[in-house]
Amino acid sequence: METESSDVFLAQSTALMDDTSKNLESEILSELRQVAAESFMDLKHNNTNLLYVIPENAVEEILRVGHCSLYSGHSGIKKTMKKILSRFYRPGLKAAIKNFIKTCDMCQRVKITQPNRLGELKRLEPKKFNHIVTIDMAGPFPKSNRGNVYILLSRAIPLPLSNAETIADAIISAWICLY
Repeated sequence: METESSDVFLAQSTALMDDTSKNLESEILSELRQVAAESFMDLKHNNTNLLYVIPENAVEEILRVGHCSLYSGHSGIKKTMKKILSRFYRPGLKAAIKNFIKTCDMCQRVKITQPNRLGELKRLEPKKFNHIVTIDMAGPFPKSNRGNVYILLSRAIPLPLSNAETIADAIISAWICLY
């Protein structure tokens, strides 16, 4: 009898994970309640949903359906957790989901890992004066008396525009000609 109940539970939970229809979802939930009552399994409430307390022997199947089914499409940890934890409860289920996804064969073979986008900062040592010159722009700010709204940051040079010609003129007159 317990195996029969577990099979019914797995079939119903699979349908629940795969289908997004609200009507079917409430139909399946009522059937899950019936299976729970027949197999002495509990239902638990979180803040918004009624959660089915899944037996240990059903965890693997729930994870497989929640992560590997066509509807789930090998989602990442956050999406899979949201989907499974909104319907099911089991102590240690979060850790089981993380472990399942991290060890998913298909994900290991197919998914591209995102490279670390940050470069390593290295100190630049100039070999001589003016060998390395850094500049930056700040603004727009409120217009000054002279009509400037930007500041060229190397020597805090005020600029009316932030186009290439204005910046080049400022660098030539306030930096290159000065040194």
